[in-house]
Amino acid sequence: MRSLILFSGVLLFVAGVCVAGERPACSNPAYDYATQDTDGLRRIAASCEQEAISELFYHRAYHAGLLAEAELLSQLIPYEGGRHETLVETHFLYMALVEELAKVWYPNLGERVAFLNDEYQLQNEVVELRLHGFDHLADHLVQKMVRR
Repeated sequence: MRSLILFSGVLLFVAGVCVAGERPACSNPAYDYATQDTDGLRRIAASCEQEAISELFYHRAYHAGLLAEAELLSQLIPYEGGRHETLVETHFLYMALVEELAKVWYPNLGERVAFLNDEYQLQNEVVELRLHGFDHLADHLVQKMVRR
């Protein structure tokens, strides 16, 4: 009886360590993140031990949240002439293209993750500025990005 209780305790401990550990997506930055919602991406980011990969999943979660916000705004404010819908589509396509081309441009995983983090950070900031009506500031930031 004691051995059964001891075995059960060890089994629960090992299962808890496995569940609390790093998720498989953390070892594969090319993970299909589009299948996850923002909360799922944040949970993945929180479980990653490498800071750069964790940051990448946080940026992806923020990106997904911005797209959802833009879609909501396009439903609430239809008189904008599809401005938010266009913003969503262009941002989504641009980041999908960057994700795919980063694999070719940066075969080294560390360089690729650093590039993607920088790109997500900048593009998310531009989209957030545009969503909140600060187009002039967003244009200024884009011009600054082009010059670098």
